[in-house]
Amino acid sequence: MPHSIRFRLTASLTGLAVAPLLLVGVIFSVMNYSALRQQALVEQQLQAQRVGTVVSSFVHELASQLELLARMHDGFTNAPAPDQKWVLDELLVFENRFQELSLLGPEGTELIRRNKGAIVLTTELKKYAGDPAFQHPFSSGQTYFGSIHLNPDSGEPLMTIGVPLHSPLSGKTVGVLLAQARLKKIWELLASLPVRDGETVFLVDDAGAVVAHPNPSVVLAGSHFDLPASLPGFRQGLGNGRVALAAEQIDLGRHSLSVVAQRLESEVLALAHNTLFLISLLMLAALATAVFLSILAINTITRPLHELASAARQIHDGDLSKQVGYISKDEVGELAMAFNAMTARLGRSMEEMADEIEERKQVEQALTQAAREWSAAMDASADLIYLLDLNRCIVRANKTFYRATSTSQETAVGRHVIEIIHPHGEPIPCPVCRAQEEKRDLQLVMEADDPDNPVGRPIEITVKIVRDQAEQPLSILTTLHDLSSARASMEEKAALERQLQQAQKMEAIGTLAGGIAHDFNNILAIILGYTELAMTDTNREDCRSHLEEVTKGAQRAKELVQQILTFSRKMEQQKHPLQISLVLKEALKMLRASIPTTIEIKHNILSDATALADPTQIHQIVMNLCTNAYHAMRETGGILSVSLDEVELGDDFAGAGLTPGRYLKLEIHDTGCGIAPAIQEKIFEPYFTTKQVGDGTGMGLAVVHGIVKDHHGHIAVESEEGTGTSMQVYLPITAENPADPATTDAPEHLDGNGERILFVDDEEQIRRVTAAMLSSHGYQVTCVANGQEALAEFSQRPENYQLLITDMTMPAMTGAELARRIIALKPGVPVILCTGQSDLINREKALAMGVSEYLSKPFDMQTILRAIRSSLTKSE
Repeated sequence: MPHSIRFRLTASLTGLAVAPLLLVGVIFSVMNYSALRQQALVEQQLQAQRVGTVVSSFVHELASQLELLARMHDGFTNAPAPDQKWVLDELLVFENRFQELSLLGPEGTELIRRNKGAIVLTTELKKYAGDPAFQHPFSSGQTYFGSIHLNPDSGEPLMTIGVPLHSPLSGKTVGVLLAQARLKKIWELLASLPVRDGETVFLVDDAGAVVAHPNPSVVLAGSHFDLPASLPGFRQGLGNGRVALAAEQIDLGRHSLSVVAQRLESEVLALAHNTLFLISLLMLAALATAVFLSILAINTITRPLHELASAARQIHDGDLSKQVGYISKDEVGELAMAFNAMTARLGRSMEEMADEIEERKQVEQALTQAAREWSAAMDASADLIYLLDLNRCIVRANKTFYRATSTSQETAVGRHVIEIIHPHGEPIPCPVCRAQEEKRDLQLVMEADDPDNPVGRPIEITVKIVRDQAEQPLSILTTLHDLSSARASMEEKAALERQLQQAQKMEAIGTLAGGIAHDFNNILAIILGYTELAMTDTNREDCRSHLEEVTKGAQRAKELVQQILTFSRKMEQQKHPLQISLVLKEALKMLRASIPTTIEIKHNILSDATALADPTQIHQIVMNLCTNAYHAMRETGGILSVSLDEVELGDDFAGAGLTPGRYLKLEIHDTGCGIAPAIQEKIFEPYFTTKQVGDGTGMGLAVVHGIVKDHHGHIAVESEEGTGTSMQVYLPITAENPADPATTDAPEHLDGNGERILFVDDEEQIRRVTAAMLSSHGYQVTCVANGQEALAEFSQRPENYQLLITDMTMPAMTGAELARRIIALKPGVPVILCTGQSDLINREKALAMGVSEYLSKPFDMQTILRAIRSSLTKSE
């Protein structure tokens, strides 16, 4: 419609503003675009030349330093080696830009090498006869510049520079001074170089390798860049995107370096884009001018547009409820209706958008928190956890993985997992490949000796394929779980259970042994008592001989009971500071007399330390262990070695029940037949023996085990069949000094003078035999069967009795309780307490409560007579 408002406004704006300005803007933009491109190439070429001049000066200055040294020290080649080393050391100290200096002889042999950061041994000197670093300066007499390489220790860029050394007399080349020049300053120069946005300056060698870059990681990553044939120009640069590229070549003889300056094309043309933007603004201004002129010209037409603009401004300020009230059937009316509809729709859209943005924020926060928690959980795990893409390259991993593989997130992410776990590249079965091929999750165990095991310990490998909603693989989650600690815990638990079972078994046997000891001792007391009475009453030699054999048998039975009580640790012991070496030497003397000469005895006693011990039981330990060693070598002969030394035990012996500290180590070693592994755990059990019938009771090692445990020690065995056995006994060292041996003279006169004795025992035969023995030696004895009768008897006539002898274990009232009450009735009255075996009292407790003497059954006549005489003497 040519007469419509739209037509007139469009024609006016196009004719007055848009068309001319658009034409001018296009022409200007094209010219500006071309000029900016050309200017950028010129600037990049100048930048490359400036940097090339600096780099060339730096490298040639280093060469000049070496050449100066060669010229200034004309006698350098003929100087003594110490002077030559001193000169090189001084140059390294003075000139920090050299890492290493070497002096090469005319045959290319390295005579001296001095390094700034390390001491070079003579054996580390090399031969450079075939190396261009020697051949070029030696043959041509010109300075040699090598290619840039990286220090394998520090990663710092180095360049090999060689200058010829001339003889001061003949002028001939007699050697080469070789230097490893540090080019870190070039890296620092590039890093500190003032550049514009998007601009990068770097160096490449004649092979195209990037040797210097503001970002050292680009060099360390082994980046490569091939220079185009025609430069400067716009080309594909180092990295992504097109750049304005220029280069300046630095000639270094056999090698060359190129300084490359590049700037992103987008940054170069930024001004052109800004110009285009200004032209667009100008066009908008022209359009606004046209509208203004149209308003001045056609006031009736622009009035509704003013109202529309006012509504638009209110909507721009945030009032989306504003509606235009202009109603007309022309284009402005249609525009007003459309505007109102748009405003309403925009209001709804804004509300929906606000809700959606809030919802997305919440989801984003939840995802961020979940990712943080997942990462923390992964890092806290002791397992190796890593996520792979479908090409089996590392996407992410936990800290345990990085520690185990000596990598980091920067060096591991993006690399193939085989390169990290098997860096040597051996072909191995890959669980991840298998899971991908079978399209399922995978779990398997690799033992430590498996050649495919990447860590050398038993591990459990779990491969989980992560899938999307359509069940398509997205990534692969792999977990390596170390089974070493779990298996060690299981083995330790099994060992502890075996120890507990052994201890419970030993305790049960000990309890049973202790239970029968009391009754057995009572029986032995009766046998010994009547035998001694019979020997007193007869003069027939044959009868006395028979009775002596009975006494010997009873004494052997007594010793057996003592072994049983020792094994069960219920035998009363007298422990005091004891010098173990003295007991050991005494036992070895006895052994030498009883062991045949086919067995050589060696001893190595290195300690005189003391331990809290019972000398009789220590002697029994030595005799039992040496006797067992002798039996193991009885038929073949061999060497019995006995040693005593001090050791320091730590927490690793806590499992054996030992506290850390100093211990005496008694070791008894034989070269006999050894002990089979299957029975080593049984050798300390009572009555277990591998000897023939009649050669032993099976109680020896059980008794030794009980004695050692009661002395808070430990016994260990090491044995191999056919080689021999070593028994190791550990006893804690005490700081107390051994007591001086006491000398007590036994009373010369043991018979009584008619003293009255009250004797208490629940065994009738013991009462009879004891009364008979004491009566035959001048004592008046009154016997009662229990503590209550004894208390009643003593309470009625306390002045009639000078001594009380009582058994410990009796019904109704124990001997200890009876002793307390008797002493309370008549303080100072001597009391002798006898026991076959009791868990309720020991010697210390008995003496502490006022008892005069403490006797263990069975006792012979001389023992009880000495105890009576001693008690009566003390009470006088």
